[in-house]
Amino acid sequence: MALWLTAVAIAALGSWRPVLWTYGAIGLALALATHVVFRDSPREHPWANEAERQLTAPVKAAHFRSPWRELIRHSGLWFFNAGSVGLNIGWAFLITWLPAYLQDVHKLDRLTDREPLCVHRARVQPGRDALRRLVVRPAHPAVRAAGDDGCRS
Repeated sequence: MALWLTAVAIAALGSWRPVLWTYGAIGLALALATHVVFRDSPREHPWANEAERQLTAPVKAAHFRSPWRELIRHSGLWFFNAGSVGLNIGWAFLITWLPAYLQDVHKLDRLTDREPLCVHRARVQPGRDALRRLVVRPAHPAVRAAGDDGCRS
């Protein structure tokens, strides 16, 4: 939902800068409201009356031990983070360098030439269909709707 709201706001305002300034102002307003409304204890809140303060007796806080040692030693967390870094680098390459590479090296028009996508579809379509038969019910509407991507068969 935020993606669509941001896109509509950018289109309405004509630039991304006022949208980000607006988001920043909303964030600061929420931070200020959080500071005003929330306290560590109900006894410290300025809106609490004396009867409410009497009901909240001081309670000794439990000692919380941070789990940093366990987090640092957790191999799954390290593999997940390494995979996330690799995935983000891959997406950054696809978004920034792949269109220019396809245009410069393979002389493809960025907007109109869909032939590489169709060749890719022809290569992966049999495996994708087999996976759908295994994972998704054939009568599912998403399976029927996913067949047309604009490529010539």
